[in-house]
Amino acid sequence: MEHYRRAEVVEQPLEPAQLPFRHLPDDLVWMKVKATSRVANMVGYVQTQLKTHDHVLWSGRGQAVCKAIQSAELLKKAVGELHQETHCCYHRSTEVWKPKENEALDTLKVNKDIPAIHILLSKTPLNPDSPSYQPPHQTAPFWSAAGAEETTTQTKKPNRTTQEAAGGGDTSLKKRRRRGPPGAR
Repeated sequence: MEHYRRAEVVEQPLEPAQLPFRHLPDDLVWMKVKATSRVANMVGYVQTQLKTHDHVLWSGRGQAVCKAIQSAELLKKAVGELHQETHCCYHRSTEVWKPKENEALDTLKVNKDIPAIHILLSKTPLNPDSPSYQPPHQTAPFWSAAGAEETTTQTKKPNRTTQEAAGGGDTSLKKRRRRGPPGAR
């Protein structure tokens, strides 16, 4: 590719009809998250919009997927009682590469499938039959109840002061570690 330069990147604009939701509500705040978007600003704006709207759709693609998820989770924590439906998909972008010097080379078109996420949050219940539906304040564990029995508890390793307090050892018999270079003692 050293003989080519990228001439343009063509991304198809995202339309509501292309979204993977069956029934998209009319009163919807659609937040199209970009990699440069500020999470705090977006969440603050949506909190004010939720006073007059019932639904928020967070959409992010490429490097903005993490920010879309983070924004949705922060909004759920701030507002509470929000129903969620999430869909992951791919959006196609086309890169056009033109030759730098040699006109005998052909122009290349490279299609890329970019991962995307769409998170619909709603004050009213959504479709509970959807596999991606999450009710508000879901307290059930992610793993099955059978796996819950296998959980392990971590124990804190006792340090020297707790051993001494418990009568677990005499530190006077132990060799003291010297610190610093050998000639500085």
